[in-house]
Amino acid sequence: MISTWLLAFLLSISQCPSEGQLLLGNFSNCVKDGLPCDWEKYKSASGVHLDQDVLGYFVNIKSHDDVQGLSRRQRFDAKDYSKLKWRWRVHVFPDSAREDIKKKNDCAAGIYVAFKGFYPFNHVIKYTWSATLPVGTMLPSPHNSNAMIFVLRSGPANSDEWMSEKRDIAADYQKAFGSPAPLIEGIALQTDSDNTKTCSSADYAEIIASKE
Repeated sequence: MISTWLLAFLLSISQCPSEGQLLLGNFSNCVKDGLPCDWEKYKSASGVHLDQDVLGYFVNIKSHDDVQGLSRRQRFDAKDYSKLKWRWRVHVFPDSAREDIKKKNDCAAGIYVAFKGFYPFNHVIKYTWSATLPVGTMLPSPHNSNAMIFVLRSGPANSDEWMSEKRDIAADYQKAFGSPAPLIEGIALQTDSDNTKTCSSADYAEIIASKE
């Protein structure tokens, strides 16, 4: 679901990009107040943990009949950094979740891209690993018509395995909203199971915006 916690990072501050890319979620052992540096928590963020495996550091987010997540303020232009890349893997899917039904609108892994404006009137793209909807589905969120959901993966196939994604944010925005993308204000990671009253768990790593 689209939660009011997205408001926390919509008025973002400008930051200086690295040459050719922005390291949005290049997680390391840097921790502040129990959370990855430069990221903000949702509520208590009790289900958010920094961990490490042979590939490096990552964030695990667990949800138990609630919404758990992190957000990062980062203003950049999708025309300059149009490609968004990341790794993710799902451990637990919320039972019978469906992004097209308001009362079942949960997902184990979702990445939000928030564009310039004031929530909930600004546009948002959500990339999701759906429990049930087919890959390639694009639909408005049943909670907010200004948020467009792109289903990139579906169901348990390849779950518990790291999967890599690469999206053209500018092209996806044009497809979703029919106009050039405005400035991006920030991103968020969300794992939720509050509508289905179940549980979900996913890992996120190496979130990078790049020119190529």
